[in-house]
Amino acid sequence: MNFTEMTAMYRKKVSKYTLNQCHWAIRDIHDTLQLQPSDIDHPYVKQLYCELDAVRERRDALSEGERWEVACRRASTTDET
Repeated sequence: MNFTEMTAMYRKKVSKYTLNQCHWAIRDIHDTLQLQPSDIDHPYVKQLYCELDAVRERRDALSEGERWEVACRRASTTDET
């Protein structure tokens, strides 16, 4: 499986993760990377970094969406006063 295929697979895997699940997954991947060989060419290390990228993308999308929701709530409460 090449990098593009792995990226698509992990994006699909994490597409329903909540923000808390993303934070947990990132911490878990970092912990696992500490136990693995530091060789970036090792297949499992490549897999972990690919998964990490997908989880970070999901986390960032959720964070952005949550910031937008908070801004909208604040705007609607100030409009009512």
